[in-house]
Amino acid sequence: MTDVILLYCISPENLSSTEMVYAMSTLPEAIIHRILRYADLQDRLLRITGKLLLRQLLVEYFGQSTDVLNQIVYSEFNKPFIPGNIDFSIAHSGNLVLCAATDAGKIGVDTERLKNIDPSVFDEHFSEKEMAKFSSSDYPGESLLKAWVRKECLLKASGLGVMLPMLKVDQTQSPAFIEGQPYYWTDLAIEINYASAVATSFANPVTDIHQMDANAHFQCRNS
Repeated sequence: MTDVILLYCISPENLSSTEMVYAMSTLPEAIIHRILRYADLQDRLLRITGKLLLRQLLVEYFGQSTDVLNQIVYSEFNKPFIPGNIDFSIAHSGNLVLCAATDAGKIGVDTERLKNIDPSVFDEHFSEKEMAKFSSSDYPGESLLKAWVRKECLLKASGLGVMLPMLKVDQTQSPAFIEGQPYYWTDLAIEINYASAVATSFANPVTDIHQMDANAHFQCRNS
């Protein structure tokens, strides 16, 4: 039995403004307004792609209607959700977009493109024990980014997001406890140059992963 469905894709490249506007026009007006807050066109593209993946996931795997995105509301901590028993999470980095959903509990997903970084720049977000582990690693930057996405997906699953400092999230073991509640994280092997992870409010989730063709959502490319 599958607990979590995760779709991912590489966002389209070299889109014309017409193609992007077309894809965005298929989304609810409230979502469009949120997307337009971002001035950078790549930021807009990633968010459009994420919402299109979400709609596909909810319609094809959870039997929701095609207008399901109209039901999205936001919690007091700005976490998007659909009233009912389906929880979802979207993440993107570089040109990779992930979308995960479950009807078994709470979920959070995150991803970061791997790159060379200096762990000391992020010391306010990690404990001394974590920082020592990064320093002793052959690839300290990669180790830090893997820990970062675990913390991010745990915070997303909890629904608290940026309201809780990352330093208070212990990703060195699973489950991690946030506000007294257990959350279970799992590293994901999605793309070789990315660190990705999913967190759930329930143990041992069975995750079904599917790669999608993002270009299929930008139909006017072939019109």
